[in-house]
Amino acid sequence: TPNRGSEITDRYKDEWWYRISTGPAGQQIGTGPDSLPNRLGPPPMETGVIAGTRAANREYSKWLGGPNDGKVSLWSTQMPGLTDFVTVDNSHYFLPRSAAALRQTRAFLATGHFEHPPQMPISSGH
Repeated sequence: TPNRGSEITDRYKDEWWYRISTGPAGQQIGTGPDSLPNRLGPPPMETGVIAGTRAANREYSKWLGGPNDGKVSLWSTQMPGLTDFVTVDNSHYFLPRSAAALRQTRAFLATGHFEHPPQMPISSGH
């Protein structure tokens, strides 16, 4: 979910093929301050975000920079007021059907938090 807007929309919103393939909603999800995602404000309930980190679309991934799912950067998935956030190794298109995302969704609905891997203790070097 591009909660801070979509960099792809910023780049392609004026292209005919983008307008046709995304319709009116595709024009509303840019990253500007007046875009729909940036006008919504914090969610009114416990909200978790599951973001993908496997970039299936290499062309988009190159200019998105940083971790992304081939369509959405990790930065753009963030929003004020999130209860929890987790990443899974999936691309944008397959994220909704991913076993890892489904497991995380069940965990969040049951407990209000995602399953995070245990943190490794920091060694003192001794």
